[in-house]
Amino acid sequence: MKRYNLCVRLPFLFAVFALLSVGFFSKRGWLDWRRMVQNNREMLVKRELLKDQSDALEKQIRALEVSPFAQEQTVRQYLGYLRKDEIVIELP
Repeated sequence: MKRYNLCVRLPFLFAVFALLSVGFFSKRGWLDWRRMVQNNREMLVKRELLKDQSDALEKQIRALEVSPFAQEQTVRQYLGYLRKDEIVIELP
């Protein structure tokens, strides 16, 4: 009877351990699933940041299309243009 229990239980326990190991460490196992979930969260955060940047740029474009003041500010800021009667004072 004892030998029978050993012959039946040992292969059964080995099979259960093998299936759990495969489910945990395989290519599509639990560890890979957790990595994919984390990667998905990071991508969603990046997507939201890019959407916010895109919205800000679209707002800037609309302002440049209709507002002469926004156009002047942009030219002054990025290109360094001055009006003809302005003086530049550089501080060290």
